[in-house]
Amino acid sequence: MDFAQILEEWEKGRSKKSSKPHNGSKTFERWIDSEENWKYYDKGASEEYIDPIAVRGYLRKMEPEDEIDLHGLNLEQSLTRLEQFLNEAVHRGLRKVQIVHGKGNHSKGKAVLPKAVLEYLQQSPIAGELGTPRREKGGTGATWVIIKTQD
Repeated sequence: MDFAQILEEWEKGRSKKSSKPHNGSKTFERWIDSEENWKYYDKGASEEYIDPIAVRGYLRKMEPEDEIDLHGLNLEQSLTRLEQFLNEAVHRGLRKVQIVHGKGNHSKGKAVLPKAVLEYLQQSPIAGELGTPRREKGGTGATWVIIKTQD
């Protein structure tokens, strides 16, 4: 069963072999929580190929599992806390987190933190894909991060 089939079954809440309703999310949750499914496969190497593009799409839509707010901290404090937060996220097995860094509207002079956080994340071996959340979730004052799988 591929990701699309699992997702379809999960959304329908029905088994393909039975018309009785069941908790289809158990199949999906088992797939999502499986460590092996966060690695890239050769299509022929696994009986149940998991499409990495589908996984990435799921993670992009997923709400962050934790968040750190860096408001009120200076640059050095912010980067230290950010490093600790990302290391803890890996340790906890999180897949997506959010960093609230603000827009720099209250900074004296030029905004420093948003740029510094972005540069830090681009260099981090932990941070995978980055993005800006919807406006109501922080907009340009925050950045979500998909955590890279750690081999």
